[in-house]
Amino acid sequence: SIVLMRASHSVPVDPPYVASVRASQPIQLYTELPPEDTVWTVIGEGEVDENGLFTPPAQPTSRVSVVRCTYMFGGNPLMSGFSIIQLSEQVMPDPTWSELDDFSIVAVLGQNRCFHNGFQQIPVIVKIQTRSVTVGGQQVYIPVSDAELSTLQLVDKVSNTLVPYVRFGQEGIERGSGVTWAANKRRNRFRLYSATAVASEEPELPTPQNNGVRYRELWIHLAEEGSRTFYAQFSSDKGIFNSTEAGDAAEGEITVQGLVVPT
Repeated sequence: SIVLMRASHSVPVDPPYVASVRASQPIQLYTELPPEDTVWTVIGEGEVDENGLFTPPAQPTSRVSVVRCTYMFGGNPLMSGFSIIQLSEQVMPDPTWSELDDFSIVAVLGQNRCFHNGFQQIPVIVKIQTRSVTVGGQQVYIPVSDAELSTLQLVDKVSNTLVPYVRFGQEGIERGSGVTWAANKRRNRFRLYSATAVASEEPELPTPQNNGVRYRELWIHLAEEGSRTFYAQFSSDKGIFNSTEAGDAAEGEITVQGLVVPT
């Protein structure tokens, strides 16, 4: 299928593509836009609610639907993004993973500090590794899906509350917003913290090895002085999984430090 666009679609929608769906099984789509300024629409078959929950048709007659997310400003559409949903149901269900071997979160290059100005970032890498399963008498690795990876979030250890993502179009935590910490899926333009005032190395994701491992890079913002501990969490039809419950306990959480901005 080919989707033609007459304008640029700059709003990220997660997941951007779903390979196949089961009839009438809802799929949650995510965006960093403020919900009150977001409008979801479907081009094709199926329905989507105001929160981005897409429900495929029970008996689709076409192969693809496109779910569009539009950012409204003053009642006018400002920018959009989309997710392509493959409606063809699989005749035989694909094999899936059953257990995790590792679920960890680590600071890149041990860099776990930043100024608490809300804009400097702490880069972290989340690793999710599934255990091999038996398919046709052979052991194969099946990683978590894009849809499952799109639910990944950080959680504050003290309050067990989800860490919000920085809203689309913002580079960090705005002053006076009342937010003390946040996560980001993208690198912003501000230099990483360095005790020697020398530019730090930019992090790189490890190369996938087709061994059931998936990586996701996240960036932490702090607007409060002091230390804070976070862990990672994602959900699937098998339940909710926390990084504190799988793999090496020492890498199941990360403690970061917000430093006073120098005069």
